[in-house]
Amino acid sequence: LMASGIGDGIGITKRDAAAVTSFDYTLFRNNTAATSFNEIIYFKGITQVLGGALYKATNLVIEELNNPLLSKIGYGAFNSTKVRKITRLAEQVTIDSEAMDLGGAFENCTELTEITQEASRCLVTIGGSAFRSSGLQGTIDLSSAITISGMAFRETQISRIIIGENCETIGGGAFFKCVNAEVEDLNLPKLKNLSYGAF
Repeated sequence: LMASGIGDGIGITKRDAAAVTSFDYTLFRNNTAATSFNEIIYFKGITQVLGGALYKATNLVIEELNNPLLSKIGYGAFNSTKVRKITRLAEQVTIDSEAMDLGGAFENCTELTEITQEASRCLVTIGGSAFRSSGLQGTIDLSSAITISGMAFRETQISRIIIGENCETIGGGAFFKCVNAEVEDLNLPKLKNLSYGAF
């Protein structure tokens, strides 16, 4: 953060935190010593978390992701962390597709069990493997989604899927092995691409 002119290297104030707009791709990458980052709630100005920012920080607990300006989440950004709940994001959110070495944004976040309806309705572009093998369960409301890329929700425990009429693409394996999932009646007049094994 100091490289961005924020903080003094010892700590930052809530005011300093609110001025930060982006988490760099090296923030906590591969940091297994870090165990908590609940202060993320003070970073109200965050608009993007770059690919791999918290990648494989496997002991890092984030109780709640509640960042109302967060509109872009990079590939592997939270991969394998212990983020537990997503409650609020920007009005339109893009989650990048997986990168070969970093995987999906929330892939393997096994303690991520909930994304609120308010937050899930903001997902416009959902990249490949975005939530693959996470702990997601319950209803996922994708009524604003235009693109749901391949393997986006593969091997999750979601029980109900709502997809809106503006959806244009559902990638291969997007909901593969979601054995408990029920899909709401689909009315997809704009659907252009439905890949093999999407459901």
